[in-house]
Amino acid sequence: SAISAPPPQAQSGPGPYTLIDLGTLGGLSAQANDMNEAGQITGYATNASNWTRAFRWDNGNMTDLGTLGGSAGVGLGINGLGHVVGYSNLVPGGASVAGLWPDGAVINMTPDLAAGQGSSGRAINDSGQAIIQISYGDGYLWENGVRTRLGDLGGGFGSFPQDINNAGQIVGSSHTGVMSHAFLWQNGAMIDLGLLPGDEDSGASAINSLGVIVGSSGRTDPDTYEQFYRPFIYENGAMRAIPVPGTESFGGDIN
Repeated sequence: SAISAPPPQAQSGPGPYTLIDLGTLGGLSAQANDMNEAGQITGYATNASNWTRAFRWDNGNMTDLGTLGGSAGVGLGINGLGHVVGYSNLVPGGASVAGLWPDGAVINMTPDLAAGQGSSGRAINDSGQAIIQISYGDGYLWENGVRTRLGDLGGGFGSFPQDINNAGQIVGSSHTGVMSHAFLWQNGAMIDLGLLPGDEDSGASAINSLGVIVGSSGRTDPDTYEQFYRPFIYENGAMRAIPVPGTESFGGDIN
């Protein structure tokens, strides 16, 4: 007799999950910004005296990473070794500069900047390659203290890098003239990833170890100024929309 197909099974729901309070370093509040595969987390904690500290959270313990001498520090990215990048100020109230927190004291990643010029470390891979932003729209690859400018997509406004994978591939957005496009930077060259059909603006937010990219593509209505954005996934040379409900959704990260 014929073998009947098994009845369809409902997909298992998410979870169960446990919500863990990471703490505040004794301050009033805290925000988490990034997490590595080992479950280590970085972000910042604040108190009522404008005191801000970058932290690394590991297995229930939140560690104050300190500053470059000022009152503020923020962790934005963490690699598989637990090394953190972000920014800190040199003096209270001064401009913030890119900082690297390895196993020890914080390192100023842009010690040659003029007074008042700011920078920020955005992400770091397991080889210690990091991406930094100097002032507005000037993105760089940082490696062992040497900076390589990423350039732009022809608009002359530089770039806004957002993520780097262990292969040294970098993604973000760059002006092409009037609008911005998502880019992939590899082997010293910046590649325009384009837009979803009908859109005018895009930006990439994350890239995984296989080179798969996520981000957002959209447009602004010229009459109502209402924004319409969709998350995208980019792989094998093609960008496709991730179907989601709503008219304003963004792709943030990918494992």
